[in-house]
Amino acid sequence: MPDLRTTAQRLEDVTAQASYWKGKLRIIEKQMSKLEKETKVGNERLTIERDRLELGQIQLQATVVELMAANARLFFQCKNVVLRIKDYLNSKHYQDREQQGNVPGEQNPGNRN
Repeated sequence: MPDLRTTAQRLEDVTAQASYWKGKLRIIEKQMSKLEKETKVGNERLTIERDRLELGQIQLQATVVELMAANARLFFQCKNVVLRIKDYLNSKHYQDREQQGNVPGEQNPGNRN
């Protein structure tokens, strides 16, 4: 027959161990709860950051489109300026030739004096 004193001592030991592990479990549960809260806050921050980056990307795309349109406008403005300069130079060249008596289409170009 087992000794009641030994059995009682074992029961006390098991109860103490259960209490110890129950305390450890509470500590772990508190740590998990804290980590869950930190994770939730971290996820919210990441969501906010992602939304901010997406908005920035949309704004960048709009800026790229605006820059492309401005580039096209500048290209055509430059083209028009170049054409006007070319017309001016052609006109100036023609005037210079007229003054020298070398008008295109004349049979005997040269000085008319």
